[in-house]
Amino acid sequence: MQDAVDDLEAMMAEWYQDGKGIVTGYVFSDDDNPPAEGDDHGLRSSAISAVFHNLACRIAPDYALEATAKIIATAKYGKELLYKQTAIARAKRAPYPSRMPTGSGNSFANLNEWHYFPGEQNADSTTPHDEGNG
Repeated sequence: MQDAVDDLEAMMAEWYQDGKGIVTGYVFSDDDNPPAEGDDHGLRSSAISAVFHNLACRIAPDYALEATAKIIATAKYGKELLYKQTAIARAKRAPYPSRMPTGSGNSFANLNEWHYFPGEQNADSTTPHDEGNG
């Protein structure tokens, strides 16, 4: 059982990649205390099936078993769904860049002469306008 818990901890670390990868809500164990069987996992309910099936694929060879095609397919599609959910959540938090036009349908912004969304400048303003026409 401890081997499966260690495999789960390793898999979640691989997926999380210090916050740059898949966000599942998994609660990692402390460095001083190794993961134990009864620890709270903290997984979002939408991530449990994907984690469960991927862990099954990962530990099956430890028990001289081979994961069935259904388990492998469920693991694959579950992980893809988690990638998509994480990407959508990150995209919702991303602000519009200051070089993005407000658009003609944004009547309030156009009345106030706001032609671009406010925000931090992402580009170097010293770049000449004819750069690349070379």
